[in-house]
Amino acid sequence: EEAKRGIVEKSRLLAAASHDLRQPLHAVQLFMSVFKDAVTEAERARVFERIEVSVNSLTRLFDSILDMSRLDADAVKPEWSHFDVSALIEDLKDEFSVMAEEKGLSLRAHAGTLIVKSDRELLERVLRNLISNAIRYTDTGGVLISARRRGHRVLLQVWDTGIGVAPEDKKKIYTEFQQLHTVRDDRVQGFGLGLALVRRFCQLLGYTMTLESTPLRGSVFALSVDEGDIGMMAQEIPVQQAVRWDLTGRCILVIDDEPQILDAMYTILSRWGCEVVTADSLEHAFEQLDRRHAIPEMVLSDMRLRDSKTGIEAIDGIRERYGAQIPGALITGESEASRIALSEQSGYEVLQKPVQPAHIRTTIFRHLTAL
Repeated sequence: EEAKRGIVEKSRLLAAASHDLRQPLHAVQLFMSVFKDAVTEAERARVFERIEVSVNSLTRLFDSILDMSRLDADAVKPEWSHFDVSALIEDLKDEFSVMAEEKGLSLRAHAGTLIVKSDRELLERVLRNLISNAIRYTDTGGVLISARRRGHRVLLQVWDTGIGVAPEDKKKIYTEFQQLHTVRDDRVQGFGLGLALVRRFCQLLGYTMTLESTPLRGSVFALSVDEGDIGMMAQEIPVQQAVRWDLTGRCILVIDDEPQILDAMYTILSRWGCEVVTADSLEHAFEQLDRRHAIPEMVLSDMRLRDSKTGIEAIDGIRERYGAQIPGALITGESEASRIALSEQSGYEVLQKPVQPAHIRTTIFRHLTAL
């Protein structure tokens, strides 16, 4: 019975995800047709902006689905640290200020200097989802982010004056792909995964999320976190004022069995001045490197290669032949729990598809300058 329920649940998630993926993908196809026939630069710029919005929507959905898969694979482990949560709240307030202003809403933060012990990235993801939802479902009034000490804990709250949640719907809002309301602006339309991820992240961190809400008057989401120790805060590392992102002449090996991906990676890396070697397998990589008398300085490999081979095996093979110090990174679109776990446990950095070019460049630069 449990297995049957699992199959039914996965089928429901797949159906819901497929539906939500079709919306921005359909928009991209339509706008691409318009873009091809555009006559003026102004028209191309306008259409390109709409294509970018749709692509960003696809990216957000893929990222959320991947987060759910990584949680299912037990591949997300909290990294506890002590930090000033008020600084985090101020950063999020600045990030969402434009979104609030566009709707004519006030966005305020009320938090003195408070040190907490938590996973900063995961806590930031929780608060970002709560703030985004609060703004999305509020048409008049505003949103307040607050932090206050409660004994040896810190209470974090996100208040809004939005549409609220009926008592009978409070449990539904944490269900994947469940949306009780829709919003008029497609640009901020969610996919019903935000609060499901919030619930999962809170469970991982050992937090209990509470909700107080009155329909048509507003809601307040709250969670309590451990107070931290200011003496154990990590020292801030000064940001270098002048970073040279020069990758000219650096030999990068890309392994992927998709010709289009190899073509795109070759084009991007070449623009950055890299010496690029592309291959569709480990054996092909050996051939290409020997033909060019080249030794790779870094390897970027897809996780899933042909003939059931993995990117882990490919990078291991390159390191065994050319030197164990050669850094490698796996680029993967895996959603299967066991494959995600395998990638995370490999010891190599994992980049989840779709990957922004800036992220690829940062990864290469970081590994090469660390040598």
